[in-house]
Amino acid sequence: MPDFAGGGAERIMVYLANQFVRSGIRVEILAGLAAGPYLSQLDERVLLRSLGSKREIFVIHKVALYLLREQCDAMLCILNTFNVVGILARQISRSKTHIVLSQRGTLTDFLRPDATWKQRLRLKLMRYTYRRAARIICISKGLANEVSQQFSINPNKLEVIYNPCDVASVTSLSHEPLDHPWFNPGEPPVVLGVGRLVKQKDFPTLIEAFALVRQSRQCRLIILGVGPEKPKLEMLIEQLNVSNDVELLGFVQNPFAFMRNSSVFVLSSQYEAFGNVVVEALACGVPIVSTDCPFGPAEILEDGRWGKLVGIGDSTAMAEAILKTLNGDVVRSSEDRAQAFSGEKSVAEYKRVLLAPGNRES
Repeated sequence: MPDFAGGGAERIMVYLANQFVRSGIRVEILAGLAAGPYLSQLDERVLLRSLGSKREIFVIHKVALYLLREQCDAMLCILNTFNVVGILARQISRSKTHIVLSQRGTLTDFLRPDATWKQRLRLKLMRYTYRRAARIICISKGLANEVSQQFSINPNKLEVIYNPCDVASVTSLSHEPLDHPWFNPGEPPVVLGVGRLVKQKDFPTLIEAFALVRQSRQCRLIILGVGPEKPKLEMLIEQLNVSNDVELLGFVQNPFAFMRNSSVFVLSSQYEAFGNVVVEALACGVPIVSTDCPFGPAEILEDGRWGKLVGIGDSTAMAEAILKTLNGDVVRSSEDRAQAFSGEKSVAEYKRVLLAPGNRES
């Protein structure tokens, strides 16, 4: 893995490592840099080796030497760059280690007509290396279909394992006290968005939808997350004259308390590989409105059974769904549905793929 930064992939890698080592499996993490907020959550029994860089060209030989020396049973790689590193290192070392790739993001940005030369080069490297993996784990059925089609990979080599959600922990954290005046008794209902402030998450559509809702009834909007789009979002909030009713709170340690106390949670993304936050919202019992984006939300919500689905970038439809929810037309979120994505199920599936007898390459 590249590092322990605050993304979903890194958090899940730490979760898997902790669960594996607690069940008696020897685990070592090779990290480009041993730095980032999730490092503090790593079980002390997990061995840790820093490779000194997150750049592929500087770490391939180190991973190859590691495979040659250790001859470990299996290596799980995450994120596009280190997926490529894992396969190339295995080829250099001629190791028989079972290399499993975890594809956690869509190929949308790589396939755009305006993709950069670096993105086009990376896509070529992915096409070359992914076909040589023992298995590729995708975090949704839609993502698996995309990988199979774009890389001409036999579907039998692909495994769909949903991201693990520690439902019990999320539920517990959601009941912690929330110190924010907008959630005091008698205050207007709160609409909540959570995610990185990047184009993919399309928070402008959520803000525009909220402004439409605000014309019909009193309510407020909170968005949790950090990212480069913040100045643009602040300008849009000013232009729509909703500054008094919108807060961009940045990163918060416990977003789940906000989820449980909000009246509706909204995912406005243009695309997702899965949508961890939708599962977490289910666990918190908050009504959900989500774009029907590729891939994940429709799978998680079973095509609208557990939340309302609207078109991508359609602020009018999103506003209607939010307003209906606030007015009592609620598709009830369910912790029972969240259990379908429990950590126990995901860990068991990862063990099956990584540690089944006969998995070593010949």
